[in-house]
Amino acid sequence: VNTIRMDKLEKMNDEAKKRLSGITTTGNIDILLQELNELQQLDTKELDDMDAERALLMANSVKENLDTFSESEKASEMNEQKMRLLNKRKEEAELVQRLVDRRVALGKLNNQTPLIVYGSALAASLIANTTMHPVDTMKVRRITLKSRRNIEERDSMDELDNNINRGSGGRVGEASTSMSFDDSGVATMQAPTATATAGKIQEQKPYEPTMNEIMGEGGFMSLYDGLGPNLAKEGVPLTLYLGVYETVKLSLLDNTAFFNEHVILCYLLAGGCGEFIASLIRVPAEAVKSRTQTGATIPEAIQSNFKSARGRENIFKTWTVAVVRDIPFGAIQIALFESLKLVLTSQEHAPFDPNSLLGEAILGACGGIAGSLSVTPLDVVVTRLIQQMESADAAQDSILMSQEEGEAMTPAMERNSNVDGPFEMVQKIYAEGGAGAFWSGAQERVLYWGPAVAIFLSAYCRIRQSFL
Repeated sequence: VNTIRMDKLEKMNDEAKKRLSGITTTGNIDILLQELNELQQLDTKELDDMDAERALLMANSVKENLDTFSESEKASEMNEQKMRLLNKRKEEAELVQRLVDRRVALGKLNNQTPLIVYGSALAASLIANTTMHPVDTMKVRRITLKSRRNIEERDSMDELDNNINRGSGGRVGEASTSMSFDDSGVATMQAPTATATAGKIQEQKPYEPTMNEIMGEGGFMSLYDGLGPNLAKEGVPLTLYLGVYETVKLSLLDNTAFFNEHVILCYLLAGGCGEFIASLIRVPAEAVKSRTQTGATIPEAIQSNFKSARGRENIFKTWTVAVVRDIPFGAIQIALFESLKLVLTSQEHAPFDPNSLLGEAILGACGGIAGSLSVTPLDVVVTRLIQQMESADAAQDSILMSQEEGEAMTPAMERNSNVDGPFEMVQKIYAEGGAGAFWSGAQERVLYWGPAVAIFLSAYCRIRQSFL
């Protein structure tokens, strides 16, 4: 059907070119409208690359001819009703041109080599993550400071209870701990103090780290701690994510009619597959990155996470949660981006051009915000699972020192040396702050992933299109 229409269109287009001067003087634009109607009947999805190129040439010709006529003297003599009709047809011609142009661009993009696809994804990920790294550091430090504050308060209560049990006359009170990051990014704390409250614990407001505590003595530049591991964490995984996504998407669309009719499901499935592969590298890299953001050196972070059986076990437990977090995030962000782009491209009066740099950035931000919000609770669990290794390592060091000095192990040492699994961590987070605790860092996460995905996807599209 498309082949027959293409042949008919070419004849009409040739006829329109011959009659263009007559069209502008007589006002008879029937041949242009007939050609436009035939273009509108084309199924652009079914066009092969060569026919799509031919259709684009004719769509451009129809649009140019209608523009030429609208500026002619004969058009100025038309009544208001005919002018509205002409403008309507011009808008339809612009839409047809946009749809065919998108089909031609997709054909060229689909024929690009894997080197261009993977290279564009790598370059885009480096640009996005370098730009947004300080926001990610703020999120990690905020979660870490709140976690450490809870540990210090529990340890302080244990010490006070022990003093009471020994008859020291200690009074139960509220513990206060001040924490921040020093020049090297290491979290430092002041010793907890207790105040008497007639034998009862005073209720305190939930602890929220200040910006000074988050940045510490190192100031703003300390927020770039862990940039190298973060680039490693996101660079290769994001390259695999989009590379696998493009491969799976093309395979599904080329081989199954179902996914051509339900493209959103295709985007979701392909995005999920890409994230699954990416998570195999992202989680170990994230473990190293998170530790370096809170003060550890790269060798220390590697030692803590990979060179002990307990560290490797924690990485595996973290990965099981991270997969549940990352797959829906990756699926949602790319599916929303692609779907909104498809919808806006097919609209006559779209609020902005979805194929422009700004349009792609806006759509990327929508995908990043929706995806990040939907998995924020899982992100809190993953971050806490990774960060608990630091407390466990410190507790193990204290236990060894106590054993060498012949001192008894305190309840706090025993508790902090334990490494929780995902379900135990969920229970602990809920016990510390209820359901709201699972949304800790949600603002920073949205502020990070909204712009980060906007930069990433718009840069990725621009870089690939520069090779067309």
